Amino acid sequence: MKKGLTITIIICMFLFLSGGILLIIGLANGGKLLFNIDYRNKKVETAKDLKIVTGEETVDSFSSIDLDVHAAEVRIVEGGGYNVKYAMYEGDIPRISVEDNKLTIKTINDGEGYVSFDLLGFAKQEEKTPYIEITVPAGTEFDDVRMKTNAGDINLDGYVIDALDIEANAGSIDLKNMTIDSFDADVNCGGIDISSSEIGTLTTKQNMGSLAVDDTRIYSADVDTDAGSVMMKLIGEEADYHIDVDVNAGSFQLNGETKDSSYNANSDKEMSIEVDASAGSVMIDF
Repeated sequence: MKKGLTITIIICMFLFLSGGILLIIGLANGGKLLFNIDYRNKKVETAKDLKIVTGEETVDSFSSIDLDVHAAEVRIVEGGGYNVKYAMYEGDIPRISVEDNKLTIKTINDGEGYVSFDLLGFAKQEEKTPYIEITVPAGTEFDDVRMKTNAGDINLDGYVIDALDIEANAGSIDLKNMTIDSFDADVNCGGIDISSSEIGTLTTKQNMGSLAVDDTRIYSADVDTDAGSVMMKLIGEEADYHIDVDVNAGSFQLNGETKDSSYNANSDKEMSIEVDASAGSVMIDF
């Protein structure tokens, strides 16, 4: 089983490197990494065709968020009231509404037959950075926050959230100074960074990318990654956690000491850290 997985990983790495070479050749010949594919109208919009549309709306108060957009950096900031500001590609202009104490932000285009690509942050290089900025009063606490993006980073700093659910195809998730009861993240390609926070239940699934946790207390973690590193510096004591780590192709270190790639200890403890990594290094420190 492990031999077959190793062969598969080697093949994937070869294909990845081959793709990188072709990408470099394409860029050298004037190719761009920012484009939209509109299947309905049978056209491709390249970087030079795309236009940014800006807008701003004052909205009613809310304690929940449901966001589903194609390509945009998403951030929540503090201000004097409830407001949504955006700069989006004209094909991705969002519909914004508040109903039953929930802020809903969704791309007007329903997404069928329309795909946005912003590879390697090309929009930022071109100074065309799509974003959605949600402003709330200081001290705002959220019941549940759901965010789904095709491409773009998500940045949250200093909020209390009962349930946070993030689904990202490509982009990083950066959480700082957060208090979250349950956090569920599904990331296809990108990193998850969590620092100076407290999380009740953490569940992450990543196809390719890193998970970095620093100076954070987590009561229960279930981490599943296909390819990438997992580095967790946790507040607490090793003896208080059931630790269950399985690394198919890679290494595992606990408090700086190399352990078996299949490791299980303290199974009688209620708090737990579980990591299942197909390929990559896993490091857990308390």
